[in-house]
Amino acid sequence: MGIVFGMIAALCLGMSDWCATRASRLTSPVSVTRTQMVTSGFVAVVALFALSSTWSVRDTVLGGLSGAIMTTGLVLLYLGYSKAPVAIVAPTSSVLTGAIPVAVAIGQGESPRQWAWAGIALGLCGIAMATYTPGGFSAASAAPSGSDVVDTASPQPTNVMFGLKLGIAAGLCFGGAFALVAATSNGAGATVIVVQRVVGFVGLTGFWWFKREPFFAPSGPGLKLAAIAGVIAGVALLSLKLGYQRGPDGSVSVAASQYATFAVIFAALLLRERPSRLASLGIACAAAGVAFMSI
Repeated sequence: MGIVFGMIAALCLGMSDWCATRASRLTSPVSVTRTQMVTSGFVAVVALFALSSTWSVRDTVLGGLSGAIMTTGLVLLYLGYSKAPVAIVAPTSSVLTGAIPVAVAIGQGESPRQWAWAGIALGLCGIAMATYTPGGFSAASAAPSGSDVVDTASPQPTNVMFGLKLGIAAGLCFGGAFALVAATSNGAGATVIVVQRVVGFVGLTGFWWFKREPFFAPSGPGLKLAAIAGVIAGVALLSLKLGYQRGPDGSVSVAASQYATFAVIFAALLLRERPSRLASLGIACAAAGVAFMSI
């Protein structure tokens, strides 16, 4: 059941990032992200009354740390997209998003069975293949928690190593944030997501003092898309938390990290962007990986 919630989280994160990508082409990406933080936080607050949620100092600290780390990951990801090929940054960050929680879970004594190991390996390989687009922008260049993607011109090849470093740093942040959410108690419920959204919003507010773009997305299509992205992201994060409550952390993390694969699928369905052969193979590997993990 945990993997089912992980896949729901991946589906919602992929759709959220797709909406955020559309919104970021209409207004400032940071303004879009602030709007998303508010709407996703509202979903988390409503969930407090629907789910059994208990406040504790430990869970509040872990939720706050995950929010700070995830926001840092977003900044690094945006910097990577603006300075280096997205096809380098996106797969690196996506794979690490799934791999870091797996490593943490194994370090804590979790021992996946052979089928689960095969599924984890296939899932991570599938993410890398599905998100990689040689020399260009990938529709799967999405970040967790309803982040948005900045359209940029193709950077120079000399920035590849810089982009690789930023992709690794962003992936470590996102993977660390996932691992921190997994470490919270089962009784925490939606409290972790509420704290995470508040800390993330406060962190992003600091950017407004350095660059005075609109604080929230201006009214119009950009605002609607950003708000929708935030609502879906809130549902995704709640599903991720429920997945960790009901399944092994490693398998749930890899299932949830398929958000980038879903972004490729949404681009193909909604934008009629034909996936490359490598991306199609990656989608197949990701599907097989999830099937193996669920055995």
